[in-house]
Amino acid sequence: VKPRAKRLTYNGKDQALVEAGSSNDGMILYSLDRDRWTERIPTGKNAGTYTVWYRVLGNARFEGTDAYAIKVTIAKKKLTVIADPMGKNEGDPDPKLTYTVDGLVEGDMLFGSLTRTKGEDVGVYSIKIGSLNAGSNYTIDFIGSAFIIVRRPEPTMAPLPTVKPTAK
Repeated sequence: VKPRAKRLTYNGKDQALVEAGSSNDGMILYSLDRDRWTERIPTGKNAGTYTVWYRVLGNARFEGTDAYAIKVTIAKKKLTVIADPMGKNEGDPDPKLTYTVDGLVEGDMLFGSLTRTKGEDVGVYSIKIGSLNAGSNYTIDFIGSAFIIVRRPEPTMAPLPTVKPTAK
């Protein structure tokens, strides 16, 4: 029975790339490079396409087989990144744009930063993904948000105290 490719998604761990094959005569050997053959099923960790080679090593009753290839893909893991709504008073510097993320494997990190539509006038601007990325093991489903610039509040003055004239 031929080995079968598994349907895999990146999870940060080594994963067996195929379901084991079986042979009544001989032993099934596996390889990722056709140089080193082993009975152990090859593993992969990162998202990408792997070529798993297999062959049956013959014995006294069976000659063995040529090597055959199976293509196996470890799919990228989907992340959801949601930009936090932000804002500022007109004329103030922009705060750091923040977000929440769901689906990141423990130990992995996001790099880069969010951006927003340019402008300093009072109004609503879009927060965008900018340079934010998680590397080649992920795809990002980004949900933007609003960045609101409001008119700076007018300073209020406390009422002046009333002073009663003093007698001389």
